[in-house]
Amino acid sequence: MRKRNIMNGLAVLLVIIGLAFTFSYAGCGSSTSSGGGGGGGGSTCDAFSGSSCVGDCDGSGYSNNGGTTCYSDDACTTACTHDDTTVTQLKITNVGSSEVTIGFKTAAVGGVCTSADELLTAEELSNEGFCSGYIAGVESAGQCTFTLDAAGGANDSVTVPNPDGKCLSGGFGIGGYASCGTVHYPDGWTQGEFTFNPQISGAQETVDISGVNGINYALSIEVGDGWTYGPDVTAISTVGPNKAAGSNVGNPGVYPDGCTDCIQLVGSPPCPDLTTHPTCNSSRICNVYRTTGGPGGTIEFKVGDLL
Repeated sequence: MRKRNIMNGLAVLLVIIGLAFTFSYAGCGSSTSSGGGGGGGGSTCDAFSGSSCVGDCDGSGYSNNGGTTCYSDDACTTACTHDDTTVTQLKITNVGSSEVTIGFKTAAVGGVCTSADELLTAEELSNEGFCSGYIAGVESAGQCTFTLDAAGGANDSVTVPNPDGKCLSGGFGIGGYASCGTVHYPDGWTQGEFTFNPQISGAQETVDISGVNGINYALSIEVGDGWTYGPDVTAISTVGPNKAAGSNVGNPGVYPDGCTDCIQLVGSPPCPDLTTHPTCNSSRICNVYRTTGGPGGTIEFKVGDLL
């Protein structure tokens, strides 16, 4: 009799647990409309069924922004924690008059991206069809390319897919992979550099425009509020655009030609055919940091015309 009572009690307990799970799952929301909420903390999620996520994700799950970002986790409460407002997204837009190829590189594990499992890689982006021609580096580093239409074209802008909010660190060359002077770009290659969603508590997100390997295209970065540069922690909302080769000393957020350490050349010149004795900044103003608030929002790099 005692054993039967225990078994009956366990059965009742399992039913209660099952009901509790059902209610918590439904409480996260199951709307199939396209007006979903902002995610996080029990806010409304949109079910994949009937949303634009259908066919884009494996497994079941929910999206917290109207079905435009897919989370393949089958636990609704977990999917809801993927709050887009706490993940920094990277957008690259061509505002210039000609089509450009972007040579996109992601960094290796290390620095503020301490775990390979939480690092967004070029391999992952290539597998998702975001870019092509993937080439593996060391320690999860890699590179791939994609093309942006001229301004106004159907594909003149891309947002790097990062639905899980992984750490993203790396850079890109405009015209392909950054090099020194070439026939097409005799003054070198402009590069955009970034670190978003750091895994180390207290670490800052950062962006810059690099002319270390020279300059070809104009590039600017829209960062918005909460970003600063230099020893005086000066506020800045738009970085750049960079100027022509040899004209970027004093331009906040821009590394002048050949100045590998912002205020000086360290080691051998990266492009001796361009400069061997560069003129560099008098203070460290080359990196722009998010000094107020945590990750979130969209940081947009805007590619201009050939200089």
